[in-house]
Amino acid sequence: DSLSSVYLEWATDTIATTNSIPMENVSTSAWTTETPINNAELGDVIYFRVVAIGENKDTSVSYLFQYDVEEFAYCNAKGSNGTGSDYINKVELAGMSNSSGKEGYGDFTATTIDLEQGQEYTLTVGMAYHFAGQDSVTAWIDYNYDASFSKEEQIVFSALNAEHIATASFTVPMTALMDKPVRMRVRSQYFANTMNSCDETAGEVEDYTITILESPFLSVPEAAVITASVSPNPSIGSFEIRLAETAQDIAVDMYDITGKVVAQNNYHQAQSIQVNTELSAGAYMLKVSTEKGTNTQKVIIK
Repeated sequence: DSLSSVYLEWATDTIATTNSIPMENVSTSAWTTETPINNAELGDVIYFRVVAIGENKDTSVSYLFQYDVEEFAYCNAKGSNGTGSDYINKVELAGMSNSSGKEGYGDFTATTIDLEQGQEYTLTVGMAYHFAGQDSVTAWIDYNYDASFSKEEQIVFSALNAEHIATASFTVPMTALMDKPVRMRVRSQYFANTMNSCDETAGEVEDYTITILESPFLSVPEAAVITASVSPNPSIGSFEIRLAETAQDIAVDMYDITGKVVAQNNYHQAQSIQVNTELSAGAYMLKVSTEKGTNTQKVIIK
């Protein structure tokens, strides 16, 4: 039978999950909640599971999961002297230019750089001197704001040129978390095949703060002419569009971040529309047009 209710059970430092958070039915088979587990402290162990109740009062319970509450802190990193002259002396990105000396570690997190989702940027790093084939440069941006630097978040640079400058072009993922003070770490390293975002190695480390902004193309207009809801959103490519009232003629268009039309369909005499796509994961603009106007909003494909 279908589900009548779903909720999250949780507890702190015990497997007896006595607290509950109700979940909302957002589509035929999807339930969700954005209610946080409050009052957790450093060192706490949180246990949780999902409980689903059917219309006939039958109950299904998920596995019991757990996570530890840890301090949000980035790993320590610094450079040692190396040869003494192969240190970072300039970093440039999105209009920001910072000149620096030989510090081993430079904390420039008071400098905030704004980047937009889906946009391409060039990061330039200069060194006071470098030894060809031995010194190299890399960087990471903590796009998902989890206080760590993954391989997917690493920015790959060109080799340092005769002017001791290396550049890298990168595109900010559409999934990058917006409006958070995420960390960018820049590292120069002497004679190393693997670049590590943590610990101490010969070279230098500099940290900066990045704020991710929504791409202007994906900004949703403040006032929509017609009302249309999309559920679920994000989705795996299948979602429902529901209008406030039945429309005679409906055009549904989807655009990628460059403005290119990637999907088009027309419908007639409907209030609810099921859309099935095979688009790649990412952010798209969905435009719904009827005889009474249009509605434009962002949809995410996972």
